[in-house]
Amino acid sequence: MTGKTHQDWIKGQTSPHMAEAMYEPEKWRRADQIAVREFREILIWPLALESGDPVAATIDHLARSIEADNASPWRRIHDPMDHIEPAPANTRESLADQAQLYAEFVYFHDFIQQFLYQKQGAATPPFYLFQRNDIHHVLVTLSDGVSLRLDIERLNLYLFSFGVAFVVIEAASCGIPLQDGGKLTLDTVQTFMDEFRRAYAPFWFVNGETASAGYSPARVAWLDGNGEEILGGPHTEPSFDQEFDKIRHCKEKERHPSLFSHWDRLLDPLCLKGMQGANKHAKNAAVWRHIVDERIPFMSYISLASVSGGEGSPEDLKRISRGDWMRLCFADRAGSDPLPYNPFFLRHFETDQCYDRFFPHAGSQNAVRHMFSGYAYCAVGAGWFCDNHLNHHFRRHYFQMALLAHMEFAALLSFSSRITRAVTALQKNGDEKNAYETFQNTILGIEKEFLDFTHRYRFTAVSNQVQAIELYGMWRKHLRLQDISDDLSRELKDATDFIFANDQDIQTKTGNYLNIVATIGVALGLPMAFLGMNIVTNGTDPTNGIIGDASQWASFFVVVLFFQLAALLYLYWTVENKQQRERRTFRNLYVILGINAAISAFLAVALKLDWIAKIWGWIRNCFS
Repeated sequence: MTGKTHQDWIKGQTSPHMAEAMYEPEKWRRADQIAVREFREILIWPLALESGDPVAATIDHLARSIEADNASPWRRIHDPMDHIEPAPANTRESLADQAQLYAEFVYFHDFIQQFLYQKQGAATPPFYLFQRNDIHHVLVTLSDGVSLRLDIERLNLYLFSFGVAFVVIEAASCGIPLQDGGKLTLDTVQTFMDEFRRAYAPFWFVNGETASAGYSPARVAWLDGNGEEILGGPHTEPSFDQEFDKIRHCKEKERHPSLFSHWDRLLDPLCLKGMQGANKHAKNAAVWRHIVDERIPFMSYISLASVSGGEGSPEDLKRISRGDWMRLCFADRAGSDPLPYNPFFLRHFETDQCYDRFFPHAGSQNAVRHMFSGYAYCAVGAGWFCDNHLNHHFRRHYFQMALLAHMEFAALLSFSSRITRAVTALQKNGDEKNAYETFQNTILGIEKEFLDFTHRYRFTAVSNQVQAIELYGMWRKHLRLQDISDDLSRELKDATDFIFANDQDIQTKTGNYLNIVATIGVALGLPMAFLGMNIVTNGTDPTNGIIGDASQWASFFVVVLFFQLAALLYLYWTVENKQQRERRTFRNLYVILGINAAISAFLAVALKLDWIAKIWGWIRNCFS
């Protein structure tokens, strides 16, 4: 790379002011020449509940089952403040942890504090937090043959009451992470960031008669505190032939790729689509699915070392080329091209993707750049502040903001998927009994949950801190949370409008049927009104009883009974020729007509047997 070439190129793609203020191309170095002092990556894997209704009850049952299972490696954390395992008590590290935890807590609004740090008592909390500490290291062999051994400093499972879960894995470089004893460089970090996040093979490289998973690690092994491999020993991934055959010939609902086996073992006891292990066949298990593609969302922290390998300085950030900044931002593997994408496409990179409040400039001792791409966040810095403060903020403050943003993203997509499944079920089972009622209850239930989520768990602001406002705003922007929320609101409105319109249509039809019944009643009432009420006294002689000729009145009520039964049969025949879902609307009408028919039948029998005349005579004798 020559200074003149880079200077001419950078001025051609950005403003001269930006070229002079931000980049010094003559200082750029290849990624394999830039040493990394500390590297951290936190995977935030979103999962959505595929089965189980009601959702909150399913989550509660799953959480209590995990907690009650003594053989499970997951232990429940009742105080979410301990989302990072605290250092041993009464130590210097313990005091530092407490100070960092305090700073994390007061960083947020009070309503965020109540959500993130509320102690989990007997009442159902908004989320359950589980943690496992049996895995201490991970050994990752990349596709280029480089092996890294990283510390596992956090392994958490979040179960949210609205049907979303997160598996959180924090891996950090420890001393010399490379197995061959070499120094960790930026190019290795770039490739690691691209490959370790893969949940399954994104594609396959075909070489003659063999195929290998593309852009995926060659091997991943979980290690215990003694460095021994756990979780079932060495794993074997399915071949391309096996994987393609599974997808091509499987049943429709089982058509999904297979997870890499190192994830399969780690996620137990969750039953996730694509699992190869035995737990995928667990009966009555709640089934989870991926919300995103094979790229698990993550956040990364990189502290650069000086040329000599010691503590870095702001000058060290200037050694990263613009193309490598983009690879770090978009989680692209190491490459030698000046830019990973078309220059015109990347012309707004610095303004759209980067947060450069503390990017190094003349006279500044700050050296931090934050970058966002939706599925990835990357913080790169160098120097004392980065090594002593930014790393803690990354693990605590920024992680909590990322968790809130991805929680909303996952919840919105989960709600949308549930609406789609409800509409699909109505289309398939529309003619079955209670299909519409099930659809209506499902949609109204989702609407209630969405209302609850929007007002209790959807946060558009998290802190009064200016930097927090700006960083969280960029997270939300690149995850497109507002757009997705608006789309979901329209989906729910369309579904509920359909329900209300359909109910209005049924009520209109019910009114028409009632008009028919009322017409029958009018036809019967007109003769009564024309003859007058004295018809019941049989002329002028009251001694014949209040009913006059009982046999005639018995015949009259038989006629009434006939008309009522005819009305019942008419309504039943009409509804049977409509969709089955309309039956529920006529239940009350059936009951009313049925009661009237029973009364008419009773009166007809009573009059025929002269019961009413006897009762009336008995009443007259009592009061005479």
